[in-house]
Amino acid sequence: MNRAASILSSAKDEFADADYYMPVPSSAPFCGKFAALIASTLEKPILEPTFIRKKTIGEVLAENKENPPKVRPALKVAYTSQLSALEIADPHIEWQAKEVDLSIRHLFHPFIVHGEVPTLRDKKIVLVDDLFATGSSILSIREIVTNQLGASVKAICFLSGAQKP
Repeated sequence: MNRAASILSSAKDEFADADYYMPVPSSAPFCGKFAALIASTLEKPILEPTFIRKKTIGEVLAENKENPPKVRPALKVAYTSQLSALEIADPHIEWQAKEVDLSIRHLFHPFIVHGEVPTLRDKKIVLVDDLFATGSSILSIREIVTNQLGASVKAICFLSGAQKP
């Protein structure tokens, strides 16, 4: 974390115009701790994502059946297999993207707005994630925050799990 604080100090200018730093909802507490470090280092408030929750398996399955994404032929088998697995799973359980093959995670949107939503129109939000594997979580949250709530978004991530070819 000391190294992260050092790096953040040098990146202050890029993120200085933010109104809030918002951790991506995560089952791991580290994401919130990383967001707190950023907010403290850059002297801006944290926006707790209490107005966003993970979808249930049933909600993800229904969305993909009602509005199927465009799937490249090379990914069709993996996508169809994932849908079949969802059909036999408990629909009330929270969706876990980490259980989905990295190559098709982007085809599923794991988050939904719920509860009391703060006014974010024209605000600048920096999304904070602990691990960047495929970008599906950040992209899903960005979609909600920009298109549904009217804020502009930047993102910062502690680690990248992406491998270079």
